[in-house]
Amino acid sequence: MDRTMDILFGLLGVGCGAYCIYSSIHMTKTQTIDEKILLGKDTKASKCKDKAAFLKEVIPYVVILGIVALIYGVIQLVDVVIGLPATYIVIGLVAFVVATVLYAIFIPRAARKYF
Repeated sequence: MDRTMDILFGLLGVGCGAYCIYSSIHMTKTQTIDEKILLGKDTKASKCKDKAAFLKEVIPYVVILGIVALIYGVIQLVDVVIGLPATYIVIGLVAFVVATVLYAIFIPRAARKYF
């Protein structure tokens, strides 16, 4: 069976997770807002009313999404190589969907609050 899509989703999960984690570390250290990951295309970081409070509110969701995406990507790739029970894949997928929904709810809410 061709596992190309599993490999693709695994690599996308690892890449997304790594970028979210890197971005959250970078934002924490520099206290700058990463517009690509947190804001819509029409919103500029310079318009933020309180950068520190905004970052304090959103960074946990970015970290959660990053960790869950990274783990799910690794689960997908390990499944391609050695095979895993379907339970692990389903649990990883459900966790990824939940983390994505939380991100999709709370990041725009914080953006409306501080911009």
